Amino acid sequence: MEKYQTDLNLVISSQGDTLPCITLPLDDLASLDERDEWPAIYIFASVKQLGVIEEIQKHYTYDVSVVYIGQTDNLRRRMQQHSGQEHDGAKLPCARKHGATHVLVHFVDGVHEDRRIAFEQELIKRFAPVCNEQYAANALSAWLSALRK
Repeated sequence: MEKYQTDLNLVISSQGDTLPCITLPLDDLASLDERDEWPAIYIFASVKQLGVIEEIQKHYTYDVSVVYIGQTDNLRRRMQQHSGQEHDGAKLPCARKHGATHVLVHFVDGVHEDRRIAFEQELIKRFAPVCNEQYAANALSAWLSALRK
């Protein structure tokens, strides 16, 4: 964790609440090492820099399109699983197909798995990412219910 600095604050609510994240290009996932074996919330997203707010402190604005949200107890291992074609939970192909360029990482050391899962579910509800099956199943169910009325 100490090798990173937060470089993006993702707005996660209409009240302006933010989630401090580090950003890693998807092509750099192989650079993760034993220092990256931490619990985390992670988001595959398309990230485009729009401009500079303050030139001196280098505050940037970004256009972020979220395509997948997950949580893990070991970021490095989970990214390896997502990258592998043989793993059932490999989300990287879906994320790339939908334009993802980066993984946004929010390390949550000391946070119990139940709380990570609850936070992951809240973010999925907020962003409705296309590569999360939970969202796709709920969207399909809602669509079918509407058709029956």
